[in-house]
Amino acid sequence: MTDLDSRRRRTLREHRRPAAPFAALAAALLLLSGAPDWSRVVAAAEGATDGADAPVSATSSEVERARAMIFSDPAAALGLLRPLAEGAPDDTDAWFFRGMAASAAAGLPAGGPGAPADDAARRALFDEAAASYRHILERRPGLAGARLELARVLFERGRCLEEPEDLLEHLLGDDCDAAAHHFRRALAGDLPPEIAEAVSRYLALTQARKRVSGSFGLSVAPDSNINAGPSAQRFASRLRNFFTGERLEFDLDERARADSGVGFVVSTSGEYRHPLPFRLLEDSATRLRLGAGLYRREYPGRRFDDMTLSLHAGPQALFPLGRVSLLAKADRRWFGGEIVGHGIGPRLEADARLGEQLWLSASAERIERHHRRNAATLDGPRSDLDLSLNFAATPSVLLGLRGGLQRVRPDGLSQRSRTRRVGGFASIDLPPVFGVSGFSLGLIHDVMFTRYDDQRHFIISLDKNRRDRTAIRRLIVSNDRLELFGFAPVLSLVQERRESNIDAIFEYRRNRAELSFRRLF
Repeated sequence: MTDLDSRRRRTLREHRRPAAPFAALAAALLLLSGAPDWSRVVAAAEGATDGADAPVSATSSEVERARAMIFSDPAAALGLLRPLAEGAPDDTDAWFFRGMAASAAAGLPAGGPGAPADDAARRALFDEAAASYRHILERRPGLAGARLELARVLFERGRCLEEPEDLLEHLLGDDCDAAAHHFRRALAGDLPPEIAEAVSRYLALTQARKRVSGSFGLSVAPDSNINAGPSAQRFASRLRNFFTGERLEFDLDERARADSGVGFVVSTSGEYRHPLPFRLLEDSATRLRLGAGLYRREYPGRRFDDMTLSLHAGPQALFPLGRVSLLAKADRRWFGGEIVGHGIGPRLEADARLGEQLWLSASAERIERHHRRNAATLDGPRSDLDLSLNFAATPSVLLGLRGGLQRVRPDGLSQRSRTRRVGGFASIDLPPVFGVSGFSLGLIHDVMFTRYDDQRHFIISLDKNRRDRTAIRRLIVSNDRLELFGFAPVLSLVQERRESNIDAIFEYRRNRAELSFRRLF
């Protein structure tokens, strides 16, 4: 046995807490990135247990004996750990070391002692390892050690150093996407610097490997106000009765009032990313993005049906800690079965990782809008700027702030406006609730302030500019245990309210529910 192997085994043997396998992970990733410095890896591993986020249950002598066999005889260790883990669902050590033994057995060289007989047997061992770590995370979602090991297993099972073979699976999200998801979340676990650096390199690798991506959402959407119309049936005009001096009131058209209904919402998108043989910027890789998206909301009667088809294309520069894209974007919208208009213009997107737990996303676009009807009033440019700051407080808690500006400058002066958007969001993976695991909660709150430029509401008011305040709150509940073909149901409850300083005719309240599905990683 070489001194290198001896140090590796000693390090892994001495760290029995879930943070211990950081050494194996860091070694694999440093080798992958071309910087295999084992002395630094071992030093990092010796301090890895300092980041453990909760005490681990006492390890039985049987689990301890099996743990000592993991790297010398993983198949035998796995045989001992299986019944121990099944008999103690809450024993983190038993399940963790079962995952380690299964992944170690899957990694044995073909034809060697205890090695899997074929690819199917090797895949089954990787599946068992992943299931063991997921079992732990269902009960302790904040445990960074188990999440890192899960990411490593998914990385190996997905053969993430190779080009994707099944483009359909790659489109929906394969093992490499899942591994990247868990690596990003594990970075919030106060990792040793050596390991955090290795994980960052891995994330850059998966980002460059990505060829196709997509999303699909189908939801049932009961809505109390599908047309965002006012509940008021009459409005008071600025015109006054000549004899009494009272303001005249008029009935609001029934088609403009709030209307409820149950409909369906379909939202889907796809993108292909083709590597290009040149660099736009120094220390970057370049690829071409080609994508399309479709949004359709359909309610009985077709009067409020809404559909938008969008296309985009352009180059993207990839950096180790981020990416920048310059796109040409075009879209066409239909409402009530008729074409409303289209838009075309440039869009700039940028994402950057500012630290192990902090991400920044930004986008800016200027779309020239063209309408089929009322073109003289509605045609013109619309500019948007959006910023989002995401902070992973822990591996199971994500917080964020976002804001934006919008400037609409159509030809009609009364339609010109400025909008400021501010908001925040939070999501958390919960430990078992009344014995049921897998729950996640999310909360989003956005507020928009819109100010119109010109005093042209002749019938309602001429003495002040219109100002609106719109608040949108969204509560999101999901449970990963309710899996259906790799997707989990997501229930969203949305409350929307707009207030105006002009008249109740511009105000509305809206409550809706959406049932959709999301890809499980």
